[in-house]
Amino acid sequence: MKIPFAIGSKLFFRVVFPGSILTVAALPLVEKFLELSGFTLSIEILASILVFLFGWLFIVLDMPIYMLLEGRRYWPSYIKAEFIHSKQVRISKLKAEREELATRLQGNGLSDLQKGIMRIKMLELEVELAKHTIDPEEGTHYAVWPTRLGNIIYAYEEYPRVKYGLDAVFFWPRLWLSIDKDLREEIDNQQAQVDGLVYAVVALFISALLVFGYRAIEALEWVQLKYTPSPAYSLGIGLLLIIFSCLLYRASLNSHVHFGAFYASVFDQYRDKIEADKILDIVTNRTGKTELKTQNELGRNMNVWRYLRWHRVRLPGEARNRIVNSRNFPEPLPETPAPEGDPAQKAE
Repeated sequence: MKIPFAIGSKLFFRVVFPGSILTVAALPLVEKFLELSGFTLSIEILASILVFLFGWLFIVLDMPIYMLLEGRRYWPSYIKAEFIHSKQVRISKLKAEREELATRLQGNGLSDLQKGIMRIKMLELEVELAKHTIDPEEGTHYAVWPTRLGNIIYAYEEYPRVKYGLDAVFFWPRLWLSIDKDLREEIDNQQAQVDGLVYAVVALFISALLVFGYRAIEALEWVQLKYTPSPAYSLGIGLLLIIFSCLLYRASLNSHVHFGAFYASVFDQYRDKIEADKILDIVTNRTGKTELKTQNELGRNMNVWRYLRWHRVRLPGEARNRIVNSRNFPEPLPETPAPEGDPAQKAE
């Protein structure tokens, strides 16, 4: 009988690692709940069940977790606006520092060693700027979301659209089905590592809240809990967990940048596996507009996305999309001779 999961690094990063962190913190509360409910389980069995249960919950809640940490949802609008502004200010400072170094490099009186150090600094500034998406018209970086994680993910998901007119979120599942199994496995292993770090950040933060909650329960003398830290250390442990959560979040950013480069490279190397021309053949047959196939790669890919996602296309030179139906693309009826005895023919 085949087990319903694969034992390997993906299981560890996505399930065991974050699940274990949260299990240690939640065990006193769950154990007390079972005791009050009349159930008895050994601590070893209970801990094993909780590790996989919490790990499974992290996978189920993957989308909301990322939305929260990216700043896409669940943030008050005024806080979100302030954080985006702070990220834009940081980008401006990085640009100004880069321009200052570039100006100094053009001057005289610098040794080769000084120039080398300044070039390294400029390279580091470029690396930091590259963690944000770029405006293809202006060639400048800008912030979209209020967190660094959100801007990193947006930058590499926006890359295929800017370069090739491919919406990454929409085309990634289609590209995923087209590449070979070994490459899919390698990509999934890379993604499992960054997922595990994100889940662990959340697990550490929730653990801190639980520790604070245990301190409040013990102070109010509601119930007696087992396996909790002593009151003298609980506040300190809770603060340490929050600090570890923040440090792990910052440390994980480079892993997300690394995965982002891998993600973008898949579109660079395998985008031809998306059969855009065959889809455009269907659109051309339905609309009668052969000019849709004479566009450049970016224009063709954008129209494939519009058709598959929204059932719309945009003709070259037009500013608005058209729905792909007979009302938006009327074709003249073919001229046919009137049949023998047709009233219209007799009238002539």
